[in-house]
Amino acid sequence: MNIVETSVYIMANRIVVLYVSHIISDVYIERYWCLRELLPTELYDVVWIITRNNLDEILLPEGVNANIYTTDDLNSLEYNPIGDTLIPGSPHFIPLRFFLDNPQYRHYWFIEYDVVFTGEWSTLMYDCDGNLDDYDFLSSHIEKYGEGNREWPWWHRDNNCRYALEECVKGFNPICRYSNRALALLDSYMKEGHSAHSEVMITTCLHNHGMRIADIGGTGEFTPEGYRNRYYIKGVGINNGTMRWRPPFTMEEIEALGTKDRLFHPIK
Repeated sequence: MNIVETSVYIMANRIVVLYVSHIISDVYIERYWCLRELLPTELYDVVWIITRNNLDEILLPEGVNANIYTTDDLNSLEYNPIGDTLIPGSPHFIPLRFFLDNPQYRHYWFIEYDVVFTGEWSTLMYDCDGNLDDYDFLSSHIEKYGEGNREWPWWHRDNNCRYALEECVKGFNPICRYSNRALALLDSYMKEGHSAHSEVMITTCLHNHGMRIADIGGTGEFTPEGYRNRYYIKGVGINNGTMRWRPPFTMEEIEALGTKDRLFHPIK
């Protein structure tokens, strides 16, 4: 490719990493800069998304690339949230808001502030963005409704996906990656009035519309060959293992395990 062709290719294939938090501290500033410094600017943009209830002044270090979204911003998207606040159930409004304002990226990573990777972020992202580039959604704990998970409450609570339970698919999304076309589909689908908790809404919609979804660890049917327990280790039960809902990990626990190149959540 010549210089012009190369420039066009890079612009058409840029990837954005959305680092998301509702609080600011020295620890989270350090994690943001870790992402910024490890990912090449020729391909990746890293944006800190700060969610707030209002537009009170926020002081950030010089050089931080940040967007501030209020609850009102996210509730103006013409979707039907399952509650009055972002949590629980509507964190997918954040990448959708960013996508609608910035539709030029090939992929959109979403990383919550309490996710830690015990390696260099570039290891995970180069692998996923290279070898799993043709998938529309990457996440963890992806599984269909069925024996062993029927007690999970969000299958039933506020589920207006308008698919039978047997057609529903769940995920666990503190870290996930959307393709451009996945976000476009979700935006259209949700503006038709469909709603549910994000952990059932996203994967159910995409899977039933024929898009490719993949689990970047675990042991389930959505885990591609070579990715079994690759970036997180599945535990017993629902949303358990190194990527879990509760209880929080401490950094001392994680360091004692000595597990390299694995995702952990939540780290409070």
